[in-house]
Amino acid sequence: PGLGIEGVELRGARVTWREDGAPRFILSELSLSTGAVAPATPVDVDVEVNMLDVATQRTFQIAAVSNVSAELSGAVTAADSTIDFVIGDSSGREDVQGSASIDRLEFVPGRELRTGAVRMTNTLDSPVDADTQLASEVSWQALDIDLETLDVVVDELDAAANGIRARFQLTGEDLAGDAALLRGSVVVDDAPAAEAIRLSGVELPADLAVEELGNFSSSTGFSLDLNSGDVELSNLTLSVLGIDLRAQEATLRGDSLATQLSIAPFQPNDAIRRLIAPYMPEGIDTTQIGTVGLSARIDGTSEQMQLTGMRATALGAEISGEIRIDQIGADPVIAGDISSNQFSTSEIFAVIGDFVPEALRSDTAGSA
Repeated sequence: PGLGIEGVELRGARVTWREDGAPRFILSELSLSTGAVAPATPVDVDVEVNMLDVATQRTFQIAAVSNVSAELSGAVTAADSTIDFVIGDSSGREDVQGSASIDRLEFVPGRELRTGAVRMTNTLDSPVDADTQLASEVSWQALDIDLETLDVVVDELDAAANGIRARFQLTGEDLAGDAALLRGSVVVDDAPAAEAIRLSGVELPADLAVEELGNFSSSTGFSLDLNSGDVELSNLTLSVLGIDLRAQEATLRGDSLATQLSIAPFQPNDAIRRLIAPYMPEGIDTTQIGTVGLSARIDGTSEQMQLTGMRATALGAEISGEIRIDQIGADPVIAGDISSNQFSTSEIFAVIGDFVPEALRSDTAGSA
């Protein structure tokens, strides 16, 4: 009870964490300084450390300032914490830099970890292009982790990258067990479509202005199996470039996709035509496509795709049936069984005229 320490200062320390006799983490250049230390009294703490993850050779430079209260039971409360960090890859390249502020953190060993409002900003290398950096921000109002079951609840989680902001509701169940599952929902409102396309790795045509792509909105419920990587989406909506897409349910398992998809009839605009032009066979006139819509069950992988129960609007006709596409992206083979109501051959010839013999390209072809 009479303990009183004016302060603690530690400089240049080195700590090696070993697992199975081998180094797992190495902490170096560890510096620690505190204010006055006394029982039941919060103390100011300033820490700097370099950490090496031996298995991955990733490096972490961390500097943190906090006001900390500790109890004999091991419970710790930290207030007004700030953390600056730099993460480097195995080659020494610094690919993530950032900072975080935490208004309050409560830790009870073996029982619970809770935080109040947290805000983190950082820049990191794009997962698509390592030479491009993303400016991102993550914040939440409250986080609660049950350390016995590793159940997690995050309240009002917001994440943003290069102008795209998403709002999450998120819970985690049994995160250390065999049934580790993340559930929640995500909403994106009026985000720049050009940034989303770039983040997906698609190169925009040079003659396509960013403003022409406008904004997009999307929402979905989701569950993620952390052990298998399987993803299930529910009530997926996407509105972009005048296209309204809906999927009641969608499942992603490894390389496979299964969903019931519907796209409301729409008229492809100039921006859409220029985006799809590099993927269209030579000789197709996309300016003559007209109204397009689709409803179908889709099952596929990166190599093949099957559309069943298909009902489509295209080239002035209503089309139904099923289609199978093999060798996607490399000389695709398309087969199927389709039927349609009466359609105008002139509308078809306007799109695929270069594939039709000259003798047939006539207004006398009528309807079929």
